[in-house]
Amino acid sequence: MARDRQGLLQQIMEECVDGEYQNFKSKGGDYVREHFFGKYPETKEMVANMSDEDIWRLNRGGHDARKVFSAYQKAVNHRERPTIILAKTVKGFGLGSVAEGQNTAHQQKKLDLNALKEFRDRFNIPITDKKLKDVPYFMPKKNSQELEYLHERRKSLGGYIPKRITKAKSIKTPANDVFQPQLDGTGEREASTTMAFIRMLASLTREYKNKIVKLIVKKKTNQKQFEKFIDKLYNSGIQDLKIIENYILQESEEFEVEETENTIGILNRYIDESEFEGDKTLIKGILQQIYSEACEVE
Repeated sequence: MARDRQGLLQQIMEECVDGEYQNFKSKGGDYVREHFFGKYPETKEMVANMSDEDIWRLNRGGHDARKVFSAYQKAVNHRERPTIILAKTVKGFGLGSVAEGQNTAHQQKKLDLNALKEFRDRFNIPITDKKLKDVPYFMPKKNSQELEYLHERRKSLGGYIPKRITKAKSIKTPANDVFQPQLDGTGEREASTTMAFIRMLASLTREYKNKIVKLIVKKKTNQKQFEKFIDKLYNSGIQDLKIIENYILQESEEFEVEETENTIGILNRYIDESEFEGDKTLIKGILQQIYSEACEVE
């Protein structure tokens, strides 16, 4: 990059799409020489003294620890505006000829001995050939820079056991009588644990304000009483209401669900879809009040 005084390398990188980057790794150094550096005579000359293997091993920023550290350090210390870090990485990085830069990296579960040796040599892991066949864990020495760094980071983060301290508003524990229907049981009819749990959740969600409510109608015998109940739900300050009728609640059996709108819902939708200037929220409130008063008339 330092030798690229004309900015051609950066231009090539910005012109390449994601699929091209995958090809650069999966098709080898000669392909990279021809299709990446070969786009301009000046950039091709930059790698004239490099072998195809050297070109293939050129690292990308997302796998360069120093570059990643530098990018995050700049992002943390930057103020007033957000920072985006675009980290270029390689699919299956480190798997070499087995799966590096190839889609098969997602399904690669094991490496043979030659692939393990290639991996070890590439990342300078001090494990002998004799021990490598057992695929042992590697632990750096106690006074190594790696362990010193890891210990220092854990201490600066507050210890070795991760913990998150959050402050939330306390929730009032409901009285025991909320669960009285479940405590009384279902009589002769057996209920599954799933159904009992759902009914317990329903008991805990009696407060509907600012909630999205789905109303499942199993049986409706009095239309006027039903409409009054709907009005009470709207007046409680709910965010939205979905009504489902013709719902057959039978476990382990198929059923059809038909979703319908109530009168207030139809009026609100009509107002929302109408093209006129004015306070639609105010108009909705007036219509809802008129409708509620009409329902009170015997």
